[in-house]
Amino acid sequence: MTRDLLQTLALLVVLSPAVSAAPAIAQSAVVNFPANGRVTIEAREEAGKFPQLVFTSQRTHQPLLVSSIEDQDKWLIPLADEPSYVRPIVRFRVIRARGLRSPMIMAVALRTGGSDNGFYLAMFSEIGGKVRRLNDAPLLTTVQGGYYFGYLNKRFGYGLAVWNFIWDRGPHYTDHKYHIDIYRFAGEKFKRTLQTVSRRTYYTGKGANSLSELGINAYDQRAGMPQVEDAIK
Repeated sequence: MTRDLLQTLALLVVLSPAVSAAPAIAQSAVVNFPANGRVTIEAREEAGKFPQLVFTSQRTHQPLLVSSIEDQDKWLIPLADEPSYVRPIVRFRVIRARGLRSPMIMAVALRTGGSDNGFYLAMFSEIGGKVRRLNDAPLLTTVQGGYYFGYLNKRFGYGLAVWNFIWDRGPHYTDHKYHIDIYRFAGEKFKRTLQTVSRRTYYTGKGANSLSELGINAYDQRAGMPQVEDAIK
């Protein structure tokens, strides 16, 4: 019995690092795509690695796409000894826009900070029968910024709006002007078609109103993501 127990304990010691390093499925959903049918989408988090979105066909049980959200400074890589409440996370939501056949998947990785947080966006959809990522580098914003995808207006059509406050004076959380990027949804990728700065200032939590200067009625779609929406309040 003693020998068997020692062998069991030794096996646990050998296996425990592999178990602790296994990726955690932070969020999972089944989404129906026009060509691929039912697809399981998983948001995965793992110490020492960038967060991932994994798309798996329920018909073939094969991965359709595995995509990491990576930042140059590696803030999105969680450390093994970090407390869970400060580790970066990744979450997603499904956006169905009238006029588009395929749903859009909006994934946001979050790294919490002191007086602000960093949000990193990756967008996915089905193009030509394949699940694809629509922006190569993640699009960054902060607590006072935001993201919106949908039909913007006649000028821009379907596209993505990203806004972020410009901290050039006064306290962090107060009235600021906003930097705005507009990405048109064309072909297989988002293409930036406009960079501008709002003429007026907008108070904390009202940054989406800066898009009205471009004739765009938008809201921050991070509000529909578990845990991410808590980090913008």
